[in-house]
Amino acid sequence: MKNFNRIIYCLVFTCGCSKLFPQHYSIQQIDTLLIKTNEELRTQISNKDLIIWNQKIIKEAQQNNYPKGEAWGYANIANRLLLTGEFKKAIEYLNDAEEKSKDINDDFLAGKINQEYSQVYNRMNLPKMALGYNSKAMKFALRLKKDNQDCRFFLRYVYSTRASYFDGVEQSDSSLVYLHKAMKIDLNPLDIALIAYHYTKYDRNLDSANYYFKKSLDLIETKRFKHNKYQRAVILYNYGFFLYVQKKNDEAIDIYQQSLELAKEVNRPYLVLDNYRWLATVYKDLKESEKESEYLSKATSLKDSLDNDQSKAITLAFNKISKKEEEKQKNKFLSFFWYGGVLFVLIFLLSLYFYLQFKRKKERKAY
Repeated sequence: MKNFNRIIYCLVFTCGCSKLFPQHYSIQQIDTLLIKTNEELRTQISNKDLIIWNQKIIKEAQQNNYPKGEAWGYANIANRLLLTGEFKKAIEYLNDAEEKSKDINDDFLAGKINQEYSQVYNRMNLPKMALGYNSKAMKFALRLKKDNQDCRFFLRYVYSTRASYFDGVEQSDSSLVYLHKAMKIDLNPLDIALIAYHYTKYDRNLDSANYYFKKSLDLIETKRFKHNKYQRAVILYNYGFFLYVQKKNDEAIDIYQQSLELAKEVNRPYLVLDNYRWLATVYKDLKESEKESEYLSKATSLKDSLDNDQSKAITLAFNKISKKEEEKQKNKFLSFFWYGGVLFVLIFLLSLYFYLQFKRKKERKAY
């Protein structure tokens, strides 16, 4: 039955792609596919299928000689790769996006690329770099039209991720500020759950935490969000901590298991890792050493696998920084050389002028 469902799913996806690509698309249609349709498909098809789908749009953009479309497609692919822990590939795609967009003056695209860089560096535990790129993304996002839904949703996304970065560097008050900024733009169950997590972890205000968790869990059941398995997995993960704090260990285990299964289903290895760790912690409190060892072993094995790709990505990231610094120094040297050359010519011309003036005066006196 499972295999039959997979076959049906593949046929539906193939048909969907054939409908989406029956002919060459205009630039405007490519923009719609890359921004609106890509966002809709994120919760409907697998990462692999969405990457293939974006690659097809990139080919359409290339045929239209449309570098902005190529750049946006590369950034979309990078977003999928970073979520599955393929950081090196994600950075390579973002480098391609940056290269394609270097002569394009588009705040939305620039914001998108910087935001995806920030996401990669955050996942690689480089919080300062993540916040730096997120600040650039926010600068571009704030320039966008406030009455455009896509632009407003992007700004919410920037605020929401900024909140998580601040939480990662233990600036919980700043994190809460940006979560509320995100909520003012658009109510999202994930942001609401993160506010609940804040009240659980930092303020230990369990009544407020319970209020926000209830609001988040109600919202995730609505038509707009109920198919978003990733958000559900994160909300349940945070809710598991809420139960653990109240010593409701058996309930916490059940919720963490639900989050774990969803995280595996949508291929989010870092969320899987977090669930393994917390399950080990809860079983330790219950003094079930066998279960604790089982989940610690799973966490260690997964972390070793993820660290391997992360180390390659860090090397690539710092090579990129070194290259930029090298370019900066080269430009400084060229500027110095150019200005120095101009100054030398001016001094030479002035010296020649004064010399000729002096020589003429001397010749007049001789007569």
